[in-house]
Amino acid sequence: MDGNVVVTLIRHGLTEANRQKRYIGWTDEALCEEGKKALEKSHYPKAPDLVIASDLQRAAETAGIIYPKQKFVALKELREMNFGDWEQKTYSELKGDARYQSWLRDMLHHEVPNGESYPTFSERVKRGWEKTVTYFFDETISHIAMITHGGVIREILYRYGPEGSSYWQWRLDHGAYCSLTEKRTDVRRGKRCMLLSAERSTEKENG
Repeated sequence: MDGNVVVTLIRHGLTEANRQKRYIGWTDEALCEEGKKALEKSHYPKAPDLVIASDLQRAAETAGIIYPKQKFVALKELREMNFGDWEQKTYSELKGDARYQSWLRDMLHHEVPNGESYPTFSERVKRGWEKTVTYFFDETISHIAMITHGGVIREILYRYGPEGSSYWQWRLDHGAYCSLTEKRTDVRRGKRCMLLSAERSTEKENG
């Protein structure tokens, strides 16, 4: 059958570094109490057929709170960008760094010191999406929940969401979600999906 399938993209809950507006890419930080309580009070789509999450602790904890009765598949490809030397630092701490300012102006051609370049990050997320949608070869799976990070969700929406949108247009708050849908075979072929719902912002962020 070639009915519609759904991928629900859920941003992990708040951490202490997120609250302080610090860059935490591959830093493996747990959720803060505020983040846990917010998730517990929120409502999410009914239990999906499969849960896939970043392998970092904040995503795993989010999965356990939202879908406590379901095991999840952990994918390293769904990690946030590796911010290298800028991990755990704030904009205020970095704004005087010429390399940081160059990166903000043009991520495509400037790398994070000892971290990831945008092309490397983008290709990694692409692999993570492709691994995710291969599960739709199983006809019993029609809804996947992906619990990941702000930058990963933005990249997926930019690459696989509705055509014609800008990269920085997309933003989900911690614990927020949106859903993409398309025909099963089209999703597996990498076709762009329809957006069921999303929060939008032009604000740049670091979480």
